[in-house]
Amino acid sequence: MVVPYMKSEEIRSLCLSNPMAVADYIESLESHLNELKEKHRKLKALETELEDSKKELRNMKDLETRNFLLYSSHNFFSNYAKK
Repeated sequence: MVVPYMKSEEIRSLCLSNPMAVADYIESLESHLNELKEKHRKLKALETELEDSKKELRNMKDLETRNFLLYSSHNFFSNYAKK
């Protein structure tokens, strides 16, 4: 829900013409704020999940590199021992 921003003069004139409209406007602002808070919470959760995935990927790459080096050195020394 998009709540239009109202300047203070607009709120004052609205209050003079229809005080209940101001209460409705405040409620809509509160509702919008709650929606934004929920979206912010979800965004933070996604950011955390992304960082965790990045760490996991780095660990996997480190493990792949380690395994490659172990395999390569094993082959090197196996071939060297045969000579």
